[in-house]
Amino acid sequence: MGVWKNNKKGEEKKAEEQTVIESNYKVSDEVAESTDGDAKKDIVDLNDVEIVIDKIDDEINKSENNEDKTTAIESELKEKKKKEKSKIKQSSEKQHKAQGGYNAFDRFFISLWAVMVASVTTVSKGINYCIRKIFKHELPIRYINAFIVILIIVLLVYLITVPVKLSYEEDKLEIYTDNLVAVQKSVGNDTDGNPIYKWGYVDKFGKVKIDFQYEEAKPFCSGGALVKVSSIENGAIQEYWVVIDGKGNEKSERYSMVGNFDKDTKLCWAVRNGKYGFVNTSGKTVINFAYDGAEDFSEGYACVKFGDVYYYIDKSGKKKSYEYAEIRSFNEGFGAVKAANGKWGFVNSKCKEVITCYYDQVSDFIDGYAIVFLGEAVGIINTKGKYVLDPDYKNVQLSYQ
Repeated sequence: MGVWKNNKKGEEKKAEEQTVIESNYKVSDEVAESTDGDAKKDIVDLNDVEIVIDKIDDEINKSENNEDKTTAIESELKEKKKKEKSKIKQSSEKQHKAQGGYNAFDRFFISLWAVMVASVTTVSKGINYCIRKIFKHELPIRYINAFIVILIIVLLVYLITVPVKLSYEEDKLEIYTDNLVAVQKSVGNDTDGNPIYKWGYVDKFGKVKIDFQYEEAKPFCSGGALVKVSSIENGAIQEYWVVIDGKGNEKSERYSMVGNFDKDTKLCWAVRNGKYGFVNTSGKTVINFAYDGAEDFSEGYACVKFGDVYYYIDKSGKKKSYEYAEIRSFNEGFGAVKAANGKWGFVNSKCKEVITCYYDQVSDFIDGYAIVFLGEAVGIINTKGKYVLDPDYKNVQLSYQ
C-alpha cells in the first residue's frame, strides 16, 4: 500500500509538471506570435514612412527644379533688360554723335541733375536714419524723396516770386501808422475872416480819433506822436512840442524843438532849455539833454555836437567814433566825416574811418557810389575808395532810375 501511494503521488507530480511545461510552451508560442505580429506591424509602418519620405523628396526636387527654372527665367529677363538698355544707350549716343554730341549746356544740365539726385538721396537716407533712431521705425525712401523735392520746388517759387529786400532799400510809403494818419482841416475863421487850420488824427474809416487842435502833427510811431501845441498862458501865446498817445494825452515834458522818431531805435532828438537830448515814443528821456546839437538816428547812429566837435553815438548814448569838425548822418552803411584839416572822408558801420579824409567835399553814398571833389575837379569813388571816374572833370551828371 505504501509503495502504491508513493507511486500515485509520483505520477500526480509528473502530471502537474507536464501541465506546467505545456502551459509554458503555450505562453511562449503566444509571446512569439505576438512578437511576430508586432514586428510585421513595425515593418508595415516603416514602409509607410519610406513612402512618405520618397514623396517629400519628390516634392523638394520638383520645387528645386521650379526654383532653378525661375532663376533661369529671371536671369534671362535681366540679360534682356541689360541688352535693351545697352541698345538704347548706344542708340542715344549715336543720335547725339550724329547731332554733334553733347554741348556744354547738356553736360552742365546732366551734371547738375546727377548732383541733385545724389544730394536728395543722401539727405533722405540721413533723415530716415534720424527717424529710425528716434522713433524706431523707417519710412519708405520714396516718400522722403518726394517731400524734399516738393520743398525744393516751393523754395524756388518763393525765391522767384518774392523780391529780395536789400539792406538799404528805400522806405516804402506808409499812410497809416498805428492805424492813424495826421490830417489838417479848417476849424473856423479868425476875426478877419481868414480860415484857421488845425491838425488832428483820423483812422482808416475817416473817423476822427484825436480832435483838430494842433499847430503841427507828426506821424505816430509805436504808440507815440509829436505834436505842436499853441496855448495862451499868462496872457501870452505859448507854443511847444510834446509827445502824445493814441488818445491825445500828453506823455512828456515840453520841448522847444524836436526831430523825428526813428523806426528802429524809437528815439527822437528834442531841445529843452537850449540843450539837445533824446526821448522815446513813451515820452521818457533816454539820452540826457547835454548836447549842443543833434540829428535824427540813422542806421543805428545819431550825430551829436558837443562844444566845437561832432561824433556819433548809439541808442544808449555811448560815444562810438572819433571827434570830427563836422559829420553827416549814415547812408548805405557809411557816414561822411570832416577832419580838423577841413578834408572829408567816410566811416563804416562800425564808425571806423575806412576812406581817408582827403577830399574837399563829398556827397553821400547812393547805390554804392559817391561824388568827390578835389579843388574844382569832380570824380566818383566806390565803397572801397577806388575811383570809378577819375577827378579830371569840371562837373558830372548822373542818372537815377
